[in-house]
Amino acid sequence: MGLGTRLGTRLGRQPLGFIKLGSTAGTLLVGILISLAAHLGYGIKYDIPALLTTVFLNLFMFAVGLKVGPQFFAGLRLDGLKFVTISLLVVSLNFAAVFILSKTLRLAPGFATGIIAGSMTDTAVIGAAAGAVQSGSYQPPAGITADIVMGNVAAGYAIIYLFSLVGIILLIRYLPRLFSVDVVAAAREAEKSYGGGENRLPFSGTEGAYKLPALKVDVRAYRVENPSCFGLPLFEFSEKFEVPVLQLLRGDQVIDFDANPIMQEGDIFTVVAEAKGRGPLVVLNDTIHYARETQKMHTTRMDTFVSPNRGIAGMMNTGKAFFYSQNVMRHTTKSEFSVAGLKTADLPRVEIVYSHADLGGETVDFLVGKGAKGLVLAGVGDGNSTDAVIAALELAAKKGVAVVRSSRVGSGVVDRNVEINDDKLGFVAGMELNAQKARILLMLGLLKTKDPKKLQEFFMEY
Repeated sequence: MGLGTRLGTRLGRQPLGFIKLGSTAGTLLVGILISLAAHLGYGIKYDIPALLTTVFLNLFMFAVGLKVGPQFFAGLRLDGLKFVTISLLVVSLNFAAVFILSKTLRLAPGFATGIIAGSMTDTAVIGAAAGAVQSGSYQPPAGITADIVMGNVAAGYAIIYLFSLVGIILLIRYLPRLFSVDVVAAAREAEKSYGGGENRLPFSGTEGAYKLPALKVDVRAYRVENPSCFGLPLFEFSEKFEVPVLQLLRGDQVIDFDANPIMQEGDIFTVVAEAKGRGPLVVLNDTIHYARETQKMHTTRMDTFVSPNRGIAGMMNTGKAFFYSQNVMRHTTKSEFSVAGLKTADLPRVEIVYSHADLGGETVDFLVGKGAKGLVLAGVGDGNSTDAVIAALELAAKKGVAVVRSSRVGSGVVDRNVEINDDKLGFVAGMELNAQKARILLMLGLLKTKDPKKLQEFFMEY
């Protein structure tokens, strides 16, 4: 067995033209050749105990499940209905074809089962057959023992598996050409939709999610001595050089960022080199958060900031930053928005409507009458509110006021057309953003467009 496995693995790695058999098919082929040589040349007949067959079959199925299990559930979550439909169709056609073939050719008992298992590369069929034979659920015809039946199953599986494998490879290689499909472009699109690519993180539970490394880097401190930096507001400085500033020291004083301080000669600021391109960061209590994700949850505690939806960006430890994830949303220099030369009064007026029991539509009507260009609903649960408020917001949307549904609960996703028919009412779903952050994005979005569909794209991307 060891010799067959070793030779089969080596054979599977060798390219045969433009294909490789792989270790499984290679081992099956070597096993068949060794068995034929032993039987035809020396009259040796193998008798493998049923227990050994069951153990190794279970080990094989365990290894396969361990490898593809996470991807299976991630894929099922996205296109489950399509996969189930295709699976039922393939299995039904396979069983029908093999049944007709076995009856027409009068195949010996066991071969049909092996053909089904080999054609679909499904070892579970062999396990089911072995269980049926051993338990007595299946009774072989007179003159045929259970060992002969299982031998036929194994033979049918091994032979058909090879042809099936090669056939699938040829089908995958040439079928797209017949339908003029650009395989490379289709693969990139599929990678993007399943959470791959350079700008997206893999889905939780997939193999790629376990390969994300922690980046160990030192925090660096710089003194402001370049005259071109003198007089720059901190936020503009950070955006210009695409480096989030973690801390600003002026003498012995730590400068508060809330007032967007002006950079002065001699100031010392700390940055993380690997933080470049990650967007604005919030660092407090040795925890690194992406500004988009973080929320303040306590009035005075040091651990007040949390990132409830996507988790923290990383941790500070012994002067080093350990990043756990990338910021996959658009931000800073990747954004189409700019407030250069604008004052707060120049931004569109956007107000927040906080939902509560028995809230009427008067608040909405009042804000629209005062000239609000956008309204953000801090709704209950999944961005909902009273019938009166929803009716007032619908009327406001018809008047050209942008309406965004958010939630007051602090975390979770307010998705489109859940509880509220956004398509019918002309609303925008706030997605992961709370009401305060949704208000800021809506103010920026209204600088570009009033179209609810385009505004919805902004909330999907930022």
